[in-house]
Amino acid sequence: MVEVDGAPVWFAATAVVLGLEQGWTAELQDLYVATGHRNRGLAAKLIDGSAAWTTGRGAQALEVVLAPQGGSVEHLLRYYTARGFPDDGRRLLSGALD
Repeated sequence: MVEVDGAPVWFAATAVVLGLEQGWTAELQDLYVATGHRNRGLAAKLIDGSAAWTTGRGAQALEVVLAPQGGSVEHLLRYYTARGFPDDGRRLLSGALD
């Protein structure tokens, strides 16, 4: 994470997991670039850094989950598709645990 004046400007969180079907896979769980710092290539640097980090840990793929959180994700879908993350039709379903 990079901070300016104590506020986060950009960060990414990535986890590596072992699954039976895909082996070691990484998930880019969070990626954030503050509004005033966007369109400078920082997200691309975070994605590339995440890919390098996970490759070094044996992951065969890097996945991205697009969560709408009340808004459209079409712009994110276009962005990630252009960066080599095709929509393969898989869906992530999440259920709350008691």
